[in-house]
Amino acid sequence: MKRKKGAARLLCILLAAVLCGTAVSAAGAEECTVCATLRAKGFPESYRTALCALKLDHPNWDFEVLNVTALSREKGKNYDFPYVVEEEWQVAGRSLVSARKEYTAYVQTGSDLYDSGFYRANRGAVAYFMDPRNFLSEEGIFQFLILTGGSDVPASEVEKLLQGCAALSAAKDVPGGLAEFLVQLGKECDINPLQLATRLRQEQGSEGNALLTGTVGSYLGGADKHLDGYYNPYNLSASGKGEGQIYRSGAEYARSKGWDSQEKGLRGGAEQLAQEYVGKYQNTLYLQKWNVDPRSEGPGGSRNFWAQYMQNIGAAKTEGDFLAQSLAETSAPLHFLIPVYEEMPEAASPDPAGGTCAVFADAGILESRHLYPAIKVAATFATTTIPVVSQEKEERSVLPLVFTGFAVPAGILAGILLIRGKKEKNLSKIPKK
Repeated sequence: MKRKKGAARLLCILLAAVLCGTAVSAAGAEECTVCATLRAKGFPESYRTALCALKLDHPNWDFEVLNVTALSREKGKNYDFPYVVEEEWQVAGRSLVSARKEYTAYVQTGSDLYDSGFYRANRGAVAYFMDPRNFLSEEGIFQFLILTGGSDVPASEVEKLLQGCAALSAAKDVPGGLAEFLVQLGKECDINPLQLATRLRQEQGSEGNALLTGTVGSYLGGADKHLDGYYNPYNLSASGKGEGQIYRSGAEYARSKGWDSQEKGLRGGAEQLAQEYVGKYQNTLYLQKWNVDPRSEGPGGSRNFWAQYMQNIGAAKTEGDFLAQSLAETSAPLHFLIPVYEEMPEAASPDPAGGTCAVFADAGILESRHLYPAIKVAATFATTTIPVVSQEKEERSVLPLVFTGFAVPAGILAGILLIRGKKEKNLSKIPKK
């Protein structure tokens, strides 16, 4: 992912100036080839500005639409955006948020604290994370990366991604080392080994847990002693309202599968990911968190809304960030599958924390609806927002529109620049008025 942002942004600025001088219209931008292609594919206007910017920066990236609502109607259902948000929110255990102070804005008021250290997520949080328009940036886009393939990924890239992950030392005895083993599993299961690595990193972090080390029985004690010696490094089927229930269900699952070694746990987990998720229309991180593709079915019928890998509401984003870091320099073609829904709000669903939570804020997305000439830029930056006033005097907010070395030129229609915010250490470059 060799980044040529400066050239692409400059091209967009020149395009804006050529088309309409300093008062550029959104309609003019739509006529560019990239935007026309995105429109033909079925991306709504509210997606196209950000995706056009990404395509200009990365010609080897390809974006495809997953029209969830249209697919659902083929099955006699109506999965519009309000419906899927309601389905995902109404069951308490489907989306959880850490009890740490910085995540307070995402917590459902009055919800119980699980002994795992998580609360139920509120409706606003579910809408924010389910709205793809909030994550159409250099890093955020990777939760929509299609996870099949990757047979040409070298073990060195997988090793790099695993640095600092507890699984790297815990699984040191697997054949050839963990990185080589994941590459082998990726080829066997037709799943990107980088996804296997990011999943281990997400699930185990730097410290690991008893499911990784096969010590759930000792950890829980008492009647659970028989669960020692079973390994579930991906935390598959490890769910519940409390720590004991989560560990117990994960270890019982590993025991039912016969995963009595690290090698078996890693192999079996990769096979399950490929067969039960990627192979059942959950072939992106987004879809593994939000199972909304109506074609996802099992022997009992629809798997929508319940057969989901993740309870952590931000897991698809954070795993996607890991993938983005790993693929930062690749020039290989990358393919992304991005959901669209009918009845979406005109503006992207707001971040309940207003951009103040650094982990969950996707820094630097310019929404295509904020396309106003005569923008007034205030002296704010980073995880806060910039107030903007339209010609109709409607107050809006967007993330900072700052380039490397200079701010948005006065009078230029910001939206046509097709950029995302650029973090700058020198705030003096941002005009105060």
